[in-house]
Amino acid sequence: MVKITPQTSFARTMLAATAASGTVVGAHLAGLPLLLAAVAGGVAYLGLSLILRPAPDSDAPAPLPADTRLILREASLRVDALASTATKLPAALATQTDDIVATARQIIAELTQDPRQLEAGRRFLTHYLDSTQTVLAGYRRLSESRSGQLTPELIEQITTLLVTVAKSFRQQKESLLSDDVLRLKTEMQVLQNSLRMEG
Repeated sequence: MVKITPQTSFARTMLAATAASGTVVGAHLAGLPLLLAAVAGGVAYLGLSLILRPAPDSDAPAPLPADTRLILREASLRVDALASTATKLPAALATQTDDIVATARQIIAELTQDPRQLEAGRRFLTHYLDSTQTVLAGYRRLSESRSGQLTPELIEQITTLLVTVAKSFRQQKESLLSDDVLRLKTEMQVLQNSLRMEG
C-alpha cells in the first residue's frame, strides 16, 4: 500500500496539470480554437486526476456508526470501573473480577471489529457489567462498615456469583467467535458452489 503524503499528492496534481497543459497546446496547434482546446485540457486534467487518485484502503475497517461507538465507549468505561474495583478486593474476588474484565475487553474488541454482533453482546456490556459492579460495590460497603453483616456465607455467594458471571462472559465471547466461524464457512460454501457451477 502506498502511503499518501503531501509530496505524492502534489506530484499527482502536477502530472495531471502538465498533461492538461500539453492537451491544450496540442489541441490548439491541431487547429482547435483556444476555447475548445482549454475545455479539452480541463477534461484531461479531471480525467487524470480521477485516474491517479489513490484507491481507498480496502483493508481499513469501515467507520463505526456514532451510536455503536457510544455503546462500546460506555462499555469500556464500565469495564475500566470494574477493573478499578478489582484492585480493592480480596484475592479470590479480584481474580474472578479480573477474569470478567479481560473477557469483557475481548468482547468489546470483537464487537469493534464486527459491530453486526452488537445486539448479541450488548446485554453483557450493559446489564451484566452494571449488576456485577453493583454487587461488588455492595460488598465493599459492607466490608468497610465492619457491621458484621458480611458473613462467610455471603462472601461465598458473591464468589460463586462472580465465577458464574465470568463463565457467562467466556461463553458469550465463544459464541461471538463461533458466529464468525459460521459466517466464514457459509462464505466458503457459497464460493465453492459458485466455482462448481462455473466450471
